[in-house]
Amino acid sequence: MDLPNTLRQLLGNPQIVAWRPSGLVIRVREGGVIERVFIPRPYRWQPKLEDLVAGDWVYGSREQLEKFITAAQGAEQ
Repeated sequence: MDLPNTLRQLLGNPQIVAWRPSGLVIRVREGGVIERVFIPRPYRWQPKLEDLVAGDWVYGSREQLEKFITAAQGAEQ
């Protein structure tokens, strides 16, 4: 999915996060602030061109993200 449509899904639901297979994970806070999360210090995120044009965005609950990470780690081994 592209970034604009992914962000529409995140609006108004802080329990939902979006991620790319590259490891980037974001959420939308109240007020529409996009924040990078699952890093030591979450911060306000500004997308790079590659993030804007990417079509590999996925969104879901934190539990779905954890399953995705576990599956990806299993595939690497």
